[in-house]
Amino acid sequence: CRPPPGFRHGSAAFKAGFALPAAAADGWVDVRVPFSAFSVDTSEYTGRCDTTDPNGQTHRCCSALHPEVCPQAQHLASLRSLQLWAEGVEGAFSLEVQSVAAGP
Repeated sequence: CRPPPGFRHGSAAFKAGFALPAAAADGWVDVRVPFSAFSVDTSEYTGRCDTTDPNGQTHRCCSALHPEVCPQAQHLASLRSLQLWAEGVEGAFSLEVQSVAAGP
């Protein structure tokens, strides 16, 4: 039996992608990722919610059509950790983080 999406490693793990703006090449920039961009149904192959895995499993992003994969109030109220991952594309990367915050 396969665990529900997002629960393969214990409690719910919501993921969202982000891209750095071109201005980041010249210094620090703020990157805002709204909670509505996170999904609990992401691919272990790509880390994305809008792909189909090689085994045929299709993933769903948070939307009005799929609210079941969106962070709910109880998830946000019990937020205890945040991680930055680089997954889905092989290759070198570099990311410097000055600070991280979560809020409305």
